[in-house]
Amino acid sequence: MIKIKKGFMMRKIQNTAVVVPFGEDSVDFNNIMNLNETGAFIWSRLENGAEEDDVVRAMTSVYDVDEAVARNDFNEFVTLLRQNDLLEEC
Repeated sequence: MIKIKKGFMMRKIQNTAVVVPFGEDSVDFNNIMNLNETGAFIWSRLENGAEEDDVVRAMTSVYDVDEAVARNDFNEFVTLLRQNDLLEEC
């Protein structure tokens, strides 16, 4: 299971989705991460506890992409989140 790390949330600022820290994590996090539409879509699903297959299925139903493209986009985004220490692996 992939979960967004506690202490981070996505907010919309002038039609741009950004990841911001709150609480104790705001002291150690020096970046603001801008998300594109797909990133915001994936983030919101992960934030609500969705599994990879659920997110990929949702992506194929909302966007004009096949499963392979959706899964690749999902994995690239999750890699970016891992690199920025924004995930809790369960």
